[in-house]
Amino acid sequence: MAEHQFVLFKRTKEVETKISEFLSNIVHSGFLFALGFEIYLSKGATAEFNSVCEQVSSHEAKNDELRRNVEIGLYTQMILPDVRSDILRLLEGCDRVINAYEDNMLKLSAEQIQIPEKYRENIRSLLKPTADCADALIEAARCFFSGEVLTQHAILVSDLEHKIDLKVLELKRQIFTDKKIELAHKLQLRDMIDCIESISDRAEDITDRLQVMSAKHAL
Repeated sequence: MAEHQFVLFKRTKEVETKISEFLSNIVHSGFLFALGFEIYLSKGATAEFNSVCEQVSSHEAKNDELRRNVEIGLYTQMILPDVRSDILRLLEGCDRVINAYEDNMLKLSAEQIQIPEKYRENIRSLLKPTADCADALIEAARCFFSGEVLTQHAILVSDLEHKIDLKVLELKRQIFTDKKIELAHKLQLRDMIDCIESISDRAEDITDRLQVMSAKHAL
């Protein structure tokens, strides 16, 4: 991965290094989310799946620590309070994405959800676009910190989120018109799908706010 120069930080590389690691952890967690879900769809809640769950949880815990350290570091730099506040809000928003990755893995692990074979391919089709949507948010965040234009990444987030919404709607229709599935099972599957969808929803919300912040600081 290419090194990013964060122009918002002038005095030390320590804060920008922590933010870069924070963002990279979210990208890696997206890869693990797709991998873990694929393992679950193919094999169930195996030891391999549980190992992936633990890795996602480890990244989430590490990011909580990094975010706290960044907050402390920002107060030692000559950064305007308004800029500092926006950075912290951005990191908090991005942290909600990795939280959603962890929620998905823990939900599968705890509930042992039975996914009918006929719907597995449709669920698979949600995984990569979902991770790609969150990754586009992270690239937009990197652009914000480095002073680059983030519009292209923001458009990609919006496009992917819309496509995921359409896929989710069609999948729910199929499940709820399936007379062979009990209502309780349908509701469980719906909740699982909503949990997947929450990742792209959060990515779009944060990207929208990021565009506002970028425009504000460009003035």
